[in-house]
Amino acid sequence: MKWPRVVERRGVVHSGEPPWVETQAMQLELTDAERQILAEILGNALSNLKEEIYHTETYDYKEQLKQRESTLIDLLGKVQP
Repeated sequence: MKWPRVVERRGVVHSGEPPWVETQAMQLELTDAERQILAEILGNALSNLKEEIYHTETYDYKEQLKQRESTLIDLLGKVQP
């Protein structure tokens, strides 16, 4: 099994494979109202994305959309109480 090379520059981690995936932690403080609005926006985006995935015929693009869907689900889980 080949593991991807990881490169760290200026505190940002790169996967070493183009396009580089950068990860950097961020802390955000939200009021309850802001959290609710953000959850609603993410939920709407997820709903729209599911529809786009359903109608997409190109395999590679569909896989990219599914990755985005996974990220949206993770984000939504972080902002919902």
